[in-house]
Amino acid sequence: GMDVTITDKKSLLPLLNLNLKQNEDLLKQRRNGSEGWPKVVDLFWGTGNPFGHNFHTVLGSDLTYDMDILPILLSTMVALCTPVNEGEAAGEVILSYGKHRAAIPVFFEQAAEYFELHHVPKENMPPIKELLARGADFFFLKQISQPTGIVRMRLKQK
Repeated sequence: GMDVTITDKKSLLPLLNLNLKQNEDLLKQRRNGSEGWPKVVDLFWGTGNPFGHNFHTVLGSDLTYDMDILPILLSTMVALCTPVNEGEAAGEVILSYGKHRAAIPVFFEQAAEYFELHHVPKENMPPIKELLARGADFFFLKQISQPTGIVRMRLKQK
């Protein structure tokens, strides 16, 4: 089992809760009787880590749309991945992004100061059958007009 926390800005939390409610049967089936339910929490970037623990994996998508917010986005990623308690390992970020966004090169340049960056080629993604066997769900959507990429970022050891 795992603990899942879903974050966004406060104004979007009702939409996240509605999404969970609409998928309640599927989520219960996938949890297979295990305890816990995804937590929906507002997270204001740039305010540190309000959770009292770090996260093993932070998933993000479509976050690098505004050059002005890149420093606070990165400070939030670092805060969420940095061990808070003794014995915690540093977390990682898996980020999906639009390759043609102007902010992407700047974001990666800034992120390299804090993270080891590893581009994940599509051919190196784990086989879907293996992920499905581990209980993952996938939705295949029509590809948007702009190509996307995936990067895996591990917090650098100090």
